[in-house]
Amino acid sequence: MAFAWGFYGAIVRYNQITLPDKLATTTLTYPRSTTAVVTTIATILSIVSSLLCSRAVRYLLASRLISHKPVSFFSLNVGIELSKKSFVLNPRHPWWALGTAVVVIALSSQTAGWTTLLTPTPITVERSIHGTELNIGSPAFREFVEARYPAGDYYDYEAGAGSSLAGDVIWLPTDISGIASAGRRFGIPNIINYNLVAFNISTGGILPTGSSQTVGFNHGIYASGLNFVGGPILSNFTMQGPPHATGFTSNYSLLQQGFSADVSCEQPSEDYIGPPTLNTSSYTFPITPRGPGDTDASLRNYTQWSWFLNCAVGTVPPDYNQVTANNTDGIFWGSVCPFQNTSSTNTSGHDSSSHLAVMAGGGNSYNFLNGTICTIKPKLTTVRVDYTSVVNISETVTSQTHVPIDFNSQYNISKFDIGQYTARTFMALFYGSQSLWGNSIGNGISSVYSSQPQSQNGTSQEQEALLNGILEDYLRGLVEFAATDLRSGFSTSGVFPDDKIPENMTVSYNGTLFAGTMGWQHHESSISFFILIPMTVTAILSIVMVCLSLKYRQGYEDVTVRGKNGSPESFDPTHALHLILASSGRGLADAFDSEDFTRNEGMALRLRSTLEGPALVEAGHGSLKQNRASSSDHTPLHAQMGNDGDYREESTPSTALKSFQ
Repeated sequence: MAFAWGFYGAIVRYNQITLPDKLATTTLTYPRSTTAVVTTIATILSIVSSLLCSRAVRYLLASRLISHKPVSFFSLNVGIELSKKSFVLNPRHPWWALGTAVVVIALSSQTAGWTTLLTPTPITVERSIHGTELNIGSPAFREFVEARYPAGDYYDYEAGAGSSLAGDVIWLPTDISGIASAGRRFGIPNIINYNLVAFNISTGGILPTGSSQTVGFNHGIYASGLNFVGGPILSNFTMQGPPHATGFTSNYSLLQQGFSADVSCEQPSEDYIGPPTLNTSSYTFPITPRGPGDTDASLRNYTQWSWFLNCAVGTVPPDYNQVTANNTDGIFWGSVCPFQNTSSTNTSGHDSSSHLAVMAGGGNSYNFLNGTICTIKPKLTTVRVDYTSVVNISETVTSQTHVPIDFNSQYNISKFDIGQYTARTFMALFYGSQSLWGNSIGNGISSVYSSQPQSQNGTSQEQEALLNGILEDYLRGLVEFAATDLRSGFSTSGVFPDDKIPENMTVSYNGTLFAGTMGWQHHESSISFFILIPMTVTAILSIVMVCLSLKYRQGYEDVTVRGKNGSPESFDPTHALHLILASSGRGLADAFDSEDFTRNEGMALRLRSTLEGPALVEAGHGSLKQNRASSSDHTPLHAQMGNDGDYREESTPSTALKSFQ
């Protein structure tokens, strides 16, 4: 009982008790062997407990038989049955039947109780995680970027130690991030694979904590850590306590800095004259394409398109020249006016927190997209990131509109700004998105749009609302991916001296690791409180019986039988041979009622020593006792009632043993 309650108390005290990593892995790998070992231990403990209880019953019966409180035949039978873990079914004694049934159930359920208490189960261990990462919204980071790249060229290079021209952005999953985000509201699943990490629908503008320090947490996420442009991602990562045992699943949740945008799109009215306005021009010319050995080529018409965007403050040069073939899908245009809104004029100056994305489509596949203006308002966020088999941005905890710290109406847009960088990702995608046969951006948006029934049978207002919602989510996805790409590039080895990000460019993150292991946990072991009841009942019952036995034995000598080589053995009232020996004399021969056997159940019995050995006698009619100090002649006895209500024996001279009356 002490061990059971002590173990249960330790679980309650510490809430969790975990197995060592190697042992936890073994129990997970070999569950059947674990069950066999625990059950064997539980069986041994149950046998020991039951054995002690049986001995306590025998000790109490023997003590009562030699004391001044006799034992009835029925009580003797109850004790014998209990010592064998058997209950008494006697309709004349229903309470005894119920009591013995309870004791037997308690004794028999100990194995189940010990097994339940001792079997380790899968539990989840929580460990706090703390760290720092690059703060892409800090003034120090902006100054660092401006000092690293030529003035005005910040948006023409890929970020990181191995920087290259920004045209590489079309080879990144930038467009996929927009399409994945656009399908979110319709429940379309999508995974973005970037830097060996699988993002669920959106990157959220975060940097995954995927260094060599976190590979062990979930190998399924980080096969070899994160790498970017040939360099590993830096990490400043600490965790409370050691990692979990191998072979167990794990996941963790962090509060990290993210980056996103509030986006709203609308179609200008027919009388809208701008700014902004998107102007296009085209020139069609015939070409007869020929390949090696091609003698049957026909004349084809091709069209060269050019467009330029008139912004309220400044104009994007007409450097977007695309060529398409006639009778193909069509063409898709788009560009960005930085630091402006739909109310901006040539004299209003720049807007601190807003960028405009202007787009339009033409041709068979893109005529659903009329001229559209989207307002992009970047914002720094704090998001909850769940790292499981994929990285999932589960919640936006806080958000703050991003504004350059030194912004004014005459702000120089050639300075580096994270908000402008992410918005211009949309413009950069148009380098190479258009082909002779179609546009990859337009195809992606069209696939999401056409998958919804409103695109075919909805009203014009419903179709506009559907399209605007898709474009808003698409642009938001682009902004978030661009922030992740930028943060990853500047977090690689080789960017900062000694590969340490300066403190004025960092932001802290924290969270919790949920790791699986084997052990015992309080809320899962609450049922053990009830399982402890049978063990506790058995133990208390045994202790009470031992204490009563010691009380009854005070002032009385032990009755023994002669064992091997004449050595004395304590009389065992549950031993069949001992009972036959004690009942073989005439002490009980004339005491039984042969007419009604049930009347004998209440007969009071005592145990006395004689020269022939122990003898059971009826307490109400006297007792037998042999005077060991007399001669070898038998000394007959007769009994008298003593003043204490018990029977006393006196010896009288005789040469023969008389029957007990």
